[in-house]
Amino acid sequence: MKMRRCVMVGLVLGSMLSILLGCDHSPTEPTGSVGFQTALKATLPGNATDFQGGETVRDRARWEAVWADLHGGLPAPLPEIDFSREMVVLVVVPGCQGNVEISAIDRERHELVVRAEAKTCSIALCAVEEFGVHVVRLPRLEGLVRFDIRHDAGLC
Repeated sequence: MKMRRCVMVGLVLGSMLSILLGCDHSPTEPTGSVGFQTALKATLPGNATDFQGGETVRDRARWEAVWADLHGGLPAPLPEIDFSREMVVLVVVPGCQGNVEISAIDRERHELVVRAEAKTCSIALCAVEEFGVHVVRLPRLEGLVRFDIRHDAGLC
Protein backbone atom coordinates (compact mmCIF):
# COMPACT_ATOMS: atom_id res chain seq x y z
CA MET A 1 0.00 0.00 0.00
CA LYS A 2 2.78 2.39 0.98
CA MET A 3 4.69 1.53 -2.22
CA ARG A 4 1.61 2.23 -4.34
CA ARG A 5 1.16 5.64 -2.69
CA CYS A 6 4.81 6.59 -3.39
CA VAL A 7 4.45 5.60 -7.05
CA MET A 8 1.24 7.65 -7.34
CA VAL A 9 2.86 10.73 -5.77
CA GLY A 10 5.85 10.33 -8.08
CA LEU A 11 3.60 10.17 -11.14
CA VAL A 12 1.65 13.26 -10.10
CA LEU A 13 4.80 15.28 -9.39
CA GLY A 14 6.40 14.11 -12.64
CA SER A 15 3.30 15.14 -14.62
CA MET A 16 3.26 18.58 -13.01
CA LEU A 17 6.94 19.09 -13.81
CA SER A 18 6.39 18.05 -17.45
CA ILE A 19 3.55 20.56 -17.81
CA LEU A 20 5.64 23.38 -16.33
CA LEU A 21 8.64 22.61 -18.52
CA GLY A 22 6.42 22.43 -21.60
CA CYS A 23 5.20 26.01 -21.22
CA ASP A 24 6.91 28.49 -23.57
CA HIS A 25 6.43 31.47 -21.26
CA SER A 26 6.58 32.24 -17.60
CA PRO A 27 3.25 32.11 -15.75
CA THR A 28 4.19 35.46 -14.16
CA GLU A 29 4.80 37.09 -17.56
CA PRO A 30 1.47 38.32 -18.99
CA THR A 31 0.67 37.77 -22.66
CA GLY A 32 -2.28 38.73 -24.85
CA SER A 33 -3.85 41.81 -26.34
CA VAL A 34 -3.14 45.31 -25.08
CA GLY A 35 -5.85 47.96 -25.33
CA PHE A 36 -5.03 51.22 -27.11
CA GLN A 37 -6.68 54.50 -28.10
CA THR A 38 -6.09 56.44 -31.32
CA ALA A 39 -4.55 59.90 -30.86
CA LEU A 40 -4.11 60.63 -34.60
CA LYS A 41 -4.93 58.77 -37.80
CA ALA A 42 -4.40 60.79 -40.96
CA THR A 43 -2.73 61.30 -44.31
CA LEU A 44 -0.48 64.33 -43.95
CA PRO A 45 1.47 66.37 -46.49
CA GLY A 46 5.24 66.23 -46.42
CA ASN A 47 7.98 63.70 -46.04
CA ALA A 48 8.27 61.81 -42.76
CA THR A 49 11.42 59.85 -43.65
CA ASP A 50 12.63 59.95 -40.03
CA PHE A 51 9.58 57.93 -38.96
CA GLN A 52 9.15 55.36 -41.73
CA GLY A 53 8.05 52.23 -39.98
CA GLY A 54 7.30 52.43 -36.29
CA GLU A 55 8.40 54.35 -33.25
CA THR A 56 7.79 54.17 -29.52
CA VAL A 57 7.66 57.32 -27.39
CA ARG A 58 7.97 57.12 -23.60
CA ASP A 59 8.69 60.74 -22.58
CA ARG A 60 7.15 64.18 -23.08
CA ALA A 61 10.16 65.86 -24.72
CA ARG A 62 10.34 63.21 -27.45
CA TRP A 63 6.53 63.34 -27.84
CA GLU A 64 6.62 67.09 -28.46
CA ALA A 65 9.40 66.69 -31.04
CA VAL A 66 7.64 63.83 -32.86
CA TRP A 67 4.33 65.72 -32.92
CA ALA A 68 5.97 68.86 -34.35
CA ASP A 69 7.82 66.80 -37.00
CA LEU A 70 4.63 65.00 -38.04
CA HIS A 71 2.91 68.34 -38.58
CA GLY A 72 5.84 69.92 -40.40
CA GLY A 73 6.37 72.48 -37.65
CA LEU A 74 2.82 73.85 -38.07
CA PRO A 75 0.88 74.37 -34.86
CA ALA A 76 -1.37 71.44 -33.97
CA PRO A 77 -2.93 70.72 -30.57
CA LEU A 78 -0.71 68.23 -28.78
CA PRO A 79 -2.68 65.36 -27.20
CA GLU A 80 -1.90 65.21 -23.49
CA ILE A 81 -0.24 61.94 -22.47
CA ASP A 82 0.57 60.94 -18.89
CA PHE A 83 3.96 59.31 -19.50
CA SER A 84 4.10 58.00 -15.93
CA ARG A 85 1.24 55.64 -16.88
CA GLU A 86 1.10 55.71 -20.70
CA MET A 87 3.26 55.59 -23.79
CA VAL A 88 2.74 56.34 -27.48
CA VAL A 89 3.29 54.09 -30.48
CA LEU A 90 3.14 55.35 -34.05
CA VAL A 91 3.38 53.80 -37.49
CA VAL A 92 4.21 55.95 -40.53
CA VAL A 93 4.15 54.95 -44.21
CA PRO A 94 5.21 57.22 -47.07
CA GLY A 95 3.17 57.49 -50.23
CA CYS A 96 0.29 59.07 -52.01
CA GLN A 97 -2.99 58.65 -50.16
CA GLY A 98 -1.10 56.78 -47.47
CA ASN A 99 -3.31 54.93 -45.06
CA VAL A 100 -2.04 52.96 -42.10
CA GLU A 101 -4.02 51.21 -39.41
CA ILE A 102 -2.68 49.68 -36.20
CA SER A 103 -4.89 46.62 -35.97
CA ALA A 104 -3.57 44.99 -32.80
CA ILE A 105 -0.97 45.28 -30.08
CA ASP A 106 0.00 42.07 -28.32
CA ARG A 107 2.32 41.12 -25.48
CA GLU A 108 4.44 38.17 -26.51
CA ARG A 109 7.09 36.87 -24.15
CA HIS A 110 9.54 39.74 -23.53
CA GLU A 111 8.22 42.14 -26.18
CA LEU A 112 5.27 44.11 -27.42
CA VAL A 113 4.23 43.42 -31.02
CA VAL A 114 2.47 46.20 -32.94
CA ARG A 115 0.58 44.86 -35.97
CA ALA A 116 -0.38 47.30 -38.72
CA GLU A 117 -1.78 47.31 -42.26
CA ALA A 118 -0.46 49.96 -44.68
CA LYS A 119 -1.86 50.93 -48.07
CA THR A 120 -0.33 53.50 -50.40
CA CYS A 121 -0.56 54.53 -54.03
CA SER A 122 2.39 54.76 -56.38
CA ILE A 123 4.49 57.83 -55.57
CA ALA A 124 4.79 58.52 -59.32
CA LEU A 125 1.06 59.38 -59.35
CA CYS A 126 1.25 61.88 -56.48
CA ALA A 127 1.03 65.60 -57.08
CA VAL A 128 2.27 66.29 -53.56
CA GLU A 129 4.40 64.28 -51.12
CA GLU A 130 2.29 62.60 -48.44
CA PHE A 131 2.50 60.02 -45.69
CA GLY A 132 0.01 58.05 -43.64
CA VAL A 133 0.28 57.95 -39.87
CA HIS A 134 -1.51 56.18 -37.04
CA VAL A 135 -0.63 57.26 -33.49
CA VAL A 136 -2.01 55.40 -30.48
CA ARG A 137 -1.68 55.69 -26.72
CA LEU A 138 -1.54 52.62 -24.50
CA PRO A 139 -0.57 51.63 -20.97
CA ARG A 140 3.13 52.11 -20.30
CA LEU A 141 5.10 48.91 -20.74
CA GLU A 142 8.86 48.62 -20.57
CA GLY A 143 10.83 46.47 -22.94
CA LEU A 144 11.27 45.92 -26.64
CA VAL A 145 8.59 46.97 -29.14
CA ARG A 146 8.55 45.14 -32.48
CA PHE A 147 6.57 46.35 -35.49
CA ASP A 148 4.89 43.93 -37.89
CA ILE A 149 3.70 46.12 -40.78
CA ARG A 150 1.97 44.57 -43.82
CA HIS A 151 2.34 46.78 -46.93
CA ASP A 152 -0.04 46.88 -49.89
CA ALA A 153 1.09 49.30 -52.62
CA GLY A 154 -1.17 49.91 -55.59
CA LEU A 155 -1.61 52.18 -58.58
CA CYS A 156 -4.82 53.89 -57.32
